[in-house]
Amino acid sequence: MNDSYFEELSELPNLRSTTFTDVEMVETAKGFKFDGIAAPTGVAADLGEFSEEYERGAFRRFLANCSDNIPFLHEHNPRDLMATTRSGRLKLSEEGKGLRTQADVVKTDLSERVKSLVDSGDIGGMSIGMVVGKGNAQVQLRNGRPHRLIQNFKKILDVCTTFDPAYATTEAQFRSMVMQYATSPDSLQQLLLGAYPQLQAQGDETGDTTEEAPADDTTPDGEVADESATGASEQRSLAARKRALQFLVLTTGGITDET
Repeated sequence: MNDSYFEELSELPNLRSTTFTDVEMVETAKGFKFDGIAAPTGVAADLGEFSEEYERGAFRRFLANCSDNIPFLHEHNPRDLMATTRSGRLKLSEEGKGLRTQADVVKTDLSERVKSLVDSGDIGGMSIGMVVGKGNAQVQLRNGRPHRLIQNFKKILDVCTTFDPAYATTEAQFRSMVMQYATSPDSLQQLLLGAYPQLQAQGDETGDTTEEAPADDTTPDGEVADESATGASEQRSLAARKRALQFLVLTTGGITDET
């Protein structure tokens, strides 16, 4: 594991999770009030090949200049939305033990289910999606292994509740899928966007994107698509690969990197 590994890792979406710390989700007149720590600071986590830690102040530095609309989700699923920073119903701050997540969640089938599962202990932690970005971390040797000290972020993709709060890494799975499916920088970009739609907000930094082709054999106007049309079959194949990658990186199973 060398410097180039961590340089590549810094530009990939990373998922990290932790068990609940001082969490509460209480019912209010309009819904639920959620309060918890999404990511701890000053705590080293063992990720197998390396260890990792958020430096105290890392989230504060990022949030001081952040204008992104960050969502509060369940299991990193954009469809399971509970609040956003843009609406004002999600507030993120670095306080005490780490990244504090405070949300006023309206009452929906999802929030009622999450509340019940938090109370029962089946949902036991929080997770964040992040892109660290080059130059935002220091890599040192600690106990004979690389240790990544994260000091800032390029992007916080989301904060979420999770049933599996192990401080986990999905890079091995992601790299394996990239090796199998990404044949060019453009296809790698499409894989990233398929797994993390939030990256669309980065504009030019994410490069040019291609609209996903319809899943069936018709065009948006209802006409039968010409199979010989340039790129049509490739677009359908890419759409399938994006869905496969999204399923892979948002679960704890899947392909592992054996290279």
